[in-house]
Amino acid sequence: MEAPYMPYVPPQKGTLPVPRELFPLNRPDKGNQRYIENVAKERLPANVRPLESLTEVGRHKAKMAEIRKAQFKEGVTGLHKRKQAEIASINAKSTAKILQRDTLLKQSEREDARLMNVSIPALLQPESQPSIDALKEQVALARQMHERKMANVSKHQAAKKNNKMDALHTLYMNARHFITSEEQLREKIHEQFDVSDAQNSDTTSHAQFRTLESSGSSLWNFGAPDGIRDMVASASGRNRDASLAAANPAMRYMANLNVGAATMMKDQARMKKIAEKLSGGKI
Repeated sequence: MEAPYMPYVPPQKGTLPVPRELFPLNRPDKGNQRYIENVAKERLPANVRPLESLTEVGRHKAKMAEIRKAQFKEGVTGLHKRKQAEIASINAKSTAKILQRDTLLKQSEREDARLMNVSIPALLQPESQPSIDALKEQVALARQMHERKMANVSKHQAAKKNNKMDALHTLYMNARHFITSEEQLREKIHEQFDVSDAQNSDTTSHAQFRTLESSGSSLWNFGAPDGIRDMVASASGRNRDASLAAANPAMRYMANLNVGAATMMKDQARMKKIAEKLSGGKI
């Protein structure tokens, strides 16, 4: 009696190539009758010569051509049918597994398990329930955080939109003072620099310059714009004119003259803000 040894299977040398996909998804037309007719075309009747007029080599070639066409049609048709059968089988198995899974998930608990669950002490309960509760709590916290962040994003977007609309409205209201023509530019130059016509007037008032009675109409009389240090000093309760007056006694007189005008401008700005707040728009 021989020993019960497994039959020896010699190892296969080398690697097998990947099978070629004969019917890829990007070529759904392969396998139908039109594709076969286009690939294995029949000869036109004008090009068909009778076999009696051909030589032995010609008849052999014509015979082999017909055999190749027939084998090609038979092979493509058979492979396409086998491919469709495999796809149908895979789909059927997948559908059956999905239905089986749904049935197992929806089926009721067994009667013996239901009866035994009542008598199981709390210490013998599976430890997975606390972890599930902790996971549910984490999910709830994450959902709350997500909702809070989305609310913050919506609030930020709304504030950004309101600021943009306010800026557009301010630009629209201030557009009345924009210089859009050469005549307006010329008038502004005459106003700021007091350019007079030598033919019509021999004297020049020079109202743009600062005098004891007036601060002048030119914007250049107010000096350079405020810097960071001046802004900080203004925010801390000291304005630029007061600091300059304290540093230069000669300017105290001019600073005292501008106190009334500054107070009036502040009152006008305050009234303008109140009117904008009540009317809901820029003035």
